[in-house]
Order: sequence, then structure tokens, then C-alpha cells
Amino acid sequence: MTWYLARALGIVAYALLTASMLWGLWLSTRVPSRRGRPWLLEVHRALGGLAVLFTLGHLGALLADSYVDLAPVEVLVPFAGDWQPAAVAGGVVALYLLLAVEVTSLLRRSLARRTWRKVHLAAFGAYLMATAHFLTAGTDAGGRLALSLTLAGLALVATGTIHRVTDHLARPAESPRPRTPTKETPWTPPPPPMSRRPSHRPLPLPPHPPMATLHGPLASVGGPPASAPPPSRSPVP
Repeated sequence: MTWYLARALGIVAYALLTASMLWGLWLSTRVPSRRGRPWLLEVHRALGGLAVLFTLGHLGALLADSYVDLAPVEVLVPFAGDWQPAAVAGGVVALYLLLAVEVTSLLRRSLARRTWRKVHLAAFGAYLMATAHFLTAGTDAGGRLALSLTLAGLALVATGTIHRVTDHLARPAESPRPRTPTKETPWTPPPPPMSRRPSHRPLPLPPHPPMATLHGPLASVGGPPASAPPPSRSPVP
């Protein structure tokens, strides 16, 4: 029972991955309108997330199955098992690439756009490795219907990729456009740069030197009055 479940989950996971690739390529063109891009982007993310979930379910069903009898290290480390090591290694590499794309997509707001784009390109590698895994290790890949659908999806993804690359190369380099006045938001010139005004602070006054104590008639100027010396008495003859 688990063997049939593993095969079914693998087929659904590969179909979701193909749909996510085609949807993302179509979303990267100029065909969709700007109003419809938000919900189209949500559909693309949902397809990618479901592909990851069904891939993990496919992995769990293989570990629980006793027909192939795979150990955890054989489905997590490439070329670690004896049962079709090359085919299983392709599926393991596709799983890791798909997880990297999904994790960076969830953390897109906290990552630089250039970093996210570089990691997101790994989705093409994941799709190629998953296709090779499905054609070499898949039990149902030998049927005419499955083989025809796989080749048709591969051809569509290749065509969309070539169109996306040629459109990107033919597109001129984007330059910052000047703002033009409109009726809704009239354009206003930017304010002139404000010069820094010098601060007019009063200079500190030097400390007053101590005033000397005066005696005599000028003693009242600048200090308390000094006591006059008593008059001298002349001797009486």
C-alpha cells in the first residue's frame, strides 16, 4: 500500500513543480496585467509550497515502505544507497534545491532582491533534476501517457525559459524616469538645501580680578567704608 502511495505522491509532486515553473515563467512576462499580478503571485507560491509538501510526503512514504527498504541516509545523502544510486541522487538534489527556493521565498522580505533572485534560479536546477529522477527511477514513467506529459511539460518549460531570456536581453536598460506633473499629484520642485546658520551665542565674560582694599576718602568706592584712624592728641604745654 505504501509503495502505491509513494508513487502517487511523487507523480503529484512532479506535476505541481511543473505547474509552478510554467506559472512563474508566465508571470515574469508582460502578459499579465498589474492588477492581476498579486493573486497570480499567490497562486505561484501556493503551487511551489504544495510541491514541497507532496515531495516530503513522497519521501516519508518511501521510508515507510518495505518493498524498496530504503534507509534514511539513502534518501538524504546522494549516492549513499545501492538501489539505483544515480536516480535517487537526482531526487535528493532536487529536494534540497526546492527547499532552498521555498525557504528564501518565505524570507523574501528580509533578503536582498539580488540574493533572492540568485537563489530562485535554483528552481530550474530542481526541475531538471526532478525530471531526470522521474524518468529514471519512476515506475510509471515508462507509460505512454506519463512520458508524453513529461516531455510536453519539459518542452513548455524550455520554450518559456528561452522566451524569458531573449526578452530580458532585448529589454533596454532601465533608467530613472523624471517625475512629470499630473492632475492628481502636481509636481513641485524640491526645496533648496538649507544652509547651517551659525549659532549666535554670547561669549563668556572673563572673571573679575579681586579688587584691592582702599583706604582714605576713596575707600567707599568699590568696597566697604574703611574705619578712619583716631585723631592724634597733641600734648598740652
